[in-house]
Amino acid sequence: MFDVKSAISMLKGKGYRITPQRVAVLRVLHNNTEHPTAEEIHRKTMKLQSNVSIATVYNVLEMLEKEGFIVVLQTPDGTRRYDPNTELHAHFVCERCNRIFDVELSQNLSKGLLFFVPEDSSEVKQINISFFGICKRCAQQQTS
Repeated sequence: MFDVKSAISMLKGKGYRITPQRVAVLRVLHNNTEHPTAEEIHRKTMKLQSNVSIATVYNVLEMLEKEGFIVVLQTPDGTRRYDPNTELHAHFVCERCNRIFDVELSQNLSKGLLFFVPEDSSEVKQINISFFGICKRCAQQQTS
């Protein structure tokens, strides 16, 4: 996951203006493991910076994805969720509530996945491994 100060420095170095709205979105995403939607990010950002629009949040998220600070995930219902953890890991997606949970991969498995990449490939930017099912909370609600 990114450090806010380092992210600001890198974005400045790439010519981006550092606005209070952009900093607020970075702070909301920093160490966030909930895989929030843009709307959830907007609500939390409003608590830090009251004059941020949903359009601004979408624009900042697009910039952060382009620059490799976040990964965009899509749930079975088409909802886009944002993950600031760009390290190699898997996800468990609940098909009922659409929550996404991180699943850590062993270092051996992570290295082994690169074995399947063709030698003539340019650069692997992302490996996406997702497990789909019903989370414990939804399963318990079903049996109650």
